[in-house]
Amino acid sequence: MPIASRAAVPAIESEINVTPMIDVLLVLLIIYLMQGRFAMPATLPPPGTPAGRAAPPELVLDLEADGGFVLDGRRIPAAALAGTLREIYARRPAKLLFIQASAERSYQDVIDAMDLARGAGVQVLALMPANSAP
Repeated sequence: MPIASRAAVPAIESEINVTPMIDVLLVLLIIYLMQGRFAMPATLPPPGTPAGRAAPPELVLDLEADGGFVLDGRRIPAAALAGTLREIYARRPAKLLFIQASAERSYQDVIDAMDLARGAGVQVLALMPANSAP
């Protein structure tokens, strides 16, 4: 049997396979479209307020390390917190509450305080950083 000559061997053709590239682009497109569905709503300060200088907080609820609550300098027992907040926010037009928690308090304590505030009529809750003074 004779050996095939070099002229009979077909030339190697190379071309870019675009199928994987299109798959990647479709996945990126789906991720981009789904990104807006899971965004958290945020309230931004109105234009014209100087950067870094927000209005002073109206009411600050401190969650202290010993398990107590302080609302604008007044110590409030845990059992009376919901009633006190309901009474205060019943006559307030701006239903905004700032929450500042001690590092010793658990995340669940903060969530429970936020739930109590929502039940008492607070519409906007804001968490204050640990290093800011009320």
